[in-house]
Amino acid sequence: MKKIISFIFFWIPSLLFADTIFLRSGSKIDGVIVIDETVKEVRYRYDSGSPIQSEPSENVERIEFSRPPFNYKKGWELFQSGKYSEAIRYFSRVGTKRFIPYAKYFSGIAYQKMGMVDEAIRYFSFFENSRHRLMPQALFRLAEIYFEKKNYKSAEKLFQKLEAMNLGDYWRLRAAYGMGKAYFLQGKFSQ
Repeated sequence: MKKIISFIFFWIPSLLFADTIFLRSGSKIDGVIVIDETVKEVRYRYDSGSPIQSEPSENVERIEFSRPPFNYKKGWELFQSGKYSEAIRYFSRVGTKRFIPYAKYFSGIAYQKMGMVDEAIRYFSFFENSRHRLMPQALFRLAEIYFEKKNYKSAEKLFQKLEAMNLGDYWRLRAAYGMGKAYFLQGKFSQ
């Protein structure tokens, strides 16, 4: 009887609400419940009775959630089909704390793709004080915009912030490259 109860309460829900973590290496971690996403790690478990495991955030390409809120899911579908202004409308209605960083991030990309860089800056700036795993990606996109606007000093500050965070090798190398590019474009050749 205990096995039946365990199966009903632990295994069935984990099969119904299974997320997938896609890694930069091309592999994936399937059938998990994502618990937390920080700039350092993504924490997950296979079911409610299993131990919590983690993967460094820099290894995570993306996460596919099995049951995102309607507005996020609809916004994501519109975003993927290139209907950016409609996607932003749905993303702006996302109220679930877990999905707000995703809605802000993809809204920023949508504004960037539509050429509305001041709006993109506003959405990516949300991540300047965030510890979410999307923070480095958002700040790199923000720095790209600053490069386009020839605001090299602001890009340099973002790369300094990223470098000071002591993230993994992937982000440290990208930050060092970006900082070098910012120094070069400012004529700071000795740095």
